[in-house]
Amino acid sequence: MYKNEIAREIGDWVKIVFKLADSMHKNFYENLTTREDVLKE
Repeated sequence: MYKNEIAREIGDWVKIVFKLADSMHKNFYENLTTREDVLKE
């Protein structure tokens, strides 16, 4: 909910960044992403 409030104030790009950060966090702990995946982005 907080991200939606921030997105309304500064732009919808916040939602995209939040999704990317959440994905990176999950992949870090579950070991789903390889080094090559990270370097590609």
